[in-house]
Amino acid sequence: MSTRIQFLQDQFQQSRHVIQTFLDQVPSDKWFEKAGMPQSNIAWQVGHLVIATNLQGISMISGPDESILKQLSLPIYRKYCIGLGSKERVLPEDLMEPSQLVRELNLVHTICQQKLAALSDEELDLPAEATSLSHPIAKTKYEILSWLFKHDAWHCAEMELIKLNLGLGFKWQ
Repeated sequence: MSTRIQFLQDQFQQSRHVIQTFLDQVPSDKWFEKAGMPQSNIAWQVGHLVIATNLQGISMISGPDESILKQLSLPIYRKYCIGLGSKERVLPEDLMEPSQLVRELNLVHTICQQKLAALSDEELDLPAEATSLSHPIAKTKYEILSWLFKHDAWHCAEMELIKLNLGLGFKWQ
């Protein structure tokens, strides 16, 4: 296996672990609360990670997959969770249950992991697949996947701030 693919797989596993650790530390009844900065809630953060992972970890790597898209709450994510320049980064409580958000996040993570494992080293250097959105920074599949983990880290930091603002303390594992 290529060193680059192994690096991406390791980053993906670490990212998933940190995200899951944060989610395990926030009771589901707190997912829709916003307190302090950033002006966001855990539910929005998870929804944003679902749509970002689908776009960057699946669609831009192997092309959009209708069978996956049918399993996601895309109208909600498109309306509330895109994030690029959005002022309101809050997912309203009456749209989804935390368990559904987690289920959909796990789905895109599992499929992204499968797509990553199926890539060859040569495919990593290919340009992104055509999607309705282009990546703002990355051009090759390797760059996109590498950027996805940086994106996850940013949102993990935001979730940690939300946790602190909700009075849930700091616990990094």
